[in-house]
Amino acid sequence: MRIIHKDRSDIKAAEFLHRLTAVSLAAVILLFASGAEAGGAGKYTPGNDSNRFAADDISGAEFEEITADDGDDTAETFTSADGTASEKNCAITRTERLKDDSFKIHFNLCGPVIMSAFISTAGSDHKVYELFATTLITEQDSGAVTVNLKDAFLRYGITSKDENGKPAAGYNADKALKYDLFFEFSPLEYSLNLEFGSPGRLSGLLSGPAGLAADADGNIFVCDCGNDRIQKFDPAGHFIYEFGSFAWDEKNTSPNNIGVSNAASFNEPVSVAVTPKNIFVSERGNNRIQKFDRDANFVLAFGGEGKTLGRLNAPLGIACDRSNYVWACDSKNDRVQKFDANGNYMLEIGGFGYGSGKFNEPVDIGIDSKSNIYVLDAGNRRITGFDEYGNILGEIPLKKIGGLKSAGAVAVLLDKIILAGVALEKESRLAAFDTAGTFYGYFGGTFSKITGIAVDAYANIYVSDGGANKIIKLSARRDKIPVQLNLKKIIENK
Repeated sequence: MRIIHKDRSDIKAAEFLHRLTAVSLAAVILLFASGAEAGGAGKYTPGNDSNRFAADDISGAEFEEITADDGDDTAETFTSADGTASEKNCAITRTERLKDDSFKIHFNLCGPVIMSAFISTAGSDHKVYELFATTLITEQDSGAVTVNLKDAFLRYGITSKDENGKPAAGYNADKALKYDLFFEFSPLEYSLNLEFGSPGRLSGLLSGPAGLAADADGNIFVCDCGNDRIQKFDPAGHFIYEFGSFAWDEKNTSPNNIGVSNAASFNEPVSVAVTPKNIFVSERGNNRIQKFDRDANFVLAFGGEGKTLGRLNAPLGIACDRSNYVWACDSKNDRVQKFDANGNYMLEIGGFGYGSGKFNEPVDIGIDSKSNIYVLDAGNRRITGFDEYGNILGEIPLKKIGGLKSAGAVAVLLDKIILAGVALEKESRLAAFDTAGTFYGYFGGTFSKITGIAVDAYANIYVSDGGANKIIKLSARRDKIPVQLNLKKIIENK
């Protein structure tokens, strides 16, 4: 194994000005050219950026074919009847008291938003307590957010405990008057603001990049497949280190055999998964998965060519769930296998077939925060959702996308949007669906060939463009719309 460190100032990420707008669910999609009038009550004007990409207009019956856009990059915005911004768009319409100091807050929103919630000092933006962060609110939520204020009420003396340690009845209205419930949100909108990588074999350069993953700090791990190595970059795209080189696994790795030949060397590394303690890499050429610590030291390998449980045949996409179990697309065996962190076989789902729950060459896998998995079934042109026990949750058919040639990557954004890298007649696009299969639109313009997708904790999206030998970062909109409500009004249900 070799780890090469490099001065992070040597590689500069380029800034892009192109922007996109992702819209609401298909049933309520509103797309208007800039300045056009919309008949709805809510409105939103993104700004004057003339280089903005918008999601394509999708409407009609459930199985109507989805077609690519016409290539027109004209700005498309949400506006109200008078064409001006309105505070009504981001107003709280009503509050609903639930139980145990939980409240349901209803908003007037014109589409999906990324939202955070805090307790702030009254009449200011000084945040003193975080309730939740970076949560996606869609039309499926009916514009409503549930917040549990029990701990916050106790912390700031709005409620108290009796001598037995149980919450006392009633509220301290004077204390409540000193604090606001503070929401910040942005319409679901992304900017292409960073790309890094170019063809080559030197550190920081790429050859046919494939799968990638982002850790909690926003560092990006890339399978540099053509160079048979893994490279790590910081959030700005600066090279940090690399490890691996080409080698065959002559001994045909057996499960948990730490003494495998040419460990920490790769033959077509195609997918990487990162946990707080480990890095897992799948190798299509060596039919195995290798485990490393976060300093890239080899720990063990498992898999090896074969059809029996625990063996692999051309493994592709891998991902780790919240319990650090490893899920692997055993592509040529037409199944997905689940392993523990030490490479022990746990579960198998799928098997070849065209019916529900069966696979025809599964190529990639995405996992949400609840350990639900979404498998991209390339041969059947669909994404199938399963819970952590292998029970089917539903299917997202990709056949409806007009001009679809293939699909090669999948990821889950904020638990509610499924991203798929699809190849059309002339380009690749990043398609977005809700978990029920409703098409949102395309994110981020066009790509040469999408070979990997990753999402970080801050809702940034990373795309591996294997055809262009580069990594592209789509950043969530940074400016936030603030909405505040005094806690006294909440407890008085006003």
